[in-house]
Amino acid sequence: MAAAPHVPRALLRERPLQVDELRQVWSMLDGGAIMVADVRHQLWRSWGLCRRHGWAFAAMEIECRGGRPFATTVLHEDLIARAARAMRRACRLPWPVGRRLLLERGPCLTCDFIEMVQRAGDNPLAHPGAGWLRAMRPMEGLRRTMALVAATEPVWQRRACPLCLDGGGPLCRPHLLDGPTDHPHHLRSLSALEDLAGRIARFGRSMTWRGPTVGPEERAAWVEGLAWTGGWAGAVDLLR
Repeated sequence: MAAAPHVPRALLRERPLQVDELRQVWSMLDGGAIMVADVRHQLWRSWGLCRRHGWAFAAMEIECRGGRPFATTVLHEDLIARAARAMRRACRLPWPVGRRLLLERGPCLTCDFIEMVQRAGDNPLAHPGAGWLRAMRPMEGLRRTMALVAATEPVWQRRACPLCLDGGGPLCRPHLLDGPTDHPHHLRSLSALEDLAGRIARFGRSMTWRGPTVGPEERAAWVEGLAWTGGWAGAVDLLR
């Protein structure tokens, strides 16, 4: 796969994003596919996009769609509310049983698509046209994304996963699945998730017509929601 133009390695440290990855993410954003029922059901099963493609989607939206993570917030408002409901049920069950409510039941939509087209050997996304390359130009440097993440760092750093960043927020989903098994810790995570669900909902409404004015606690919520699903490394990478 060819390396994507104008996309710095700092977005995800493991390896640079590739053209076909970004074009698939772009198709979800540009065509509104993230709101299609079948797509949303797959995103429910996988608890959103993987960390790599979740941050790619958010950065693409911020850089190329007016500087605001609106679709990212709408998606994670849904996911975090579902997570809070799942945790409420899980806390009433033995944790080896309850944790199953937070397990993925399907792959990341973007990862799945890329694997499918690579196996087929006929990748319609591998050869972008000049128009798409021009559309990606604002991605260079990720300046808007890094500015938004940095501006809310004092809030999300304090509310980050205690095992990822020694914060005081809920355990992220990966650490909930692999971390402590004591119910008191899960109850604290449930309370923090319910608080996050309310803040991310208010932030989403603030980006609509006549929505409420919000403060730093709400403006940080999209970072927290995105990081809860796949871990906090993506947010930290953007500031390095």
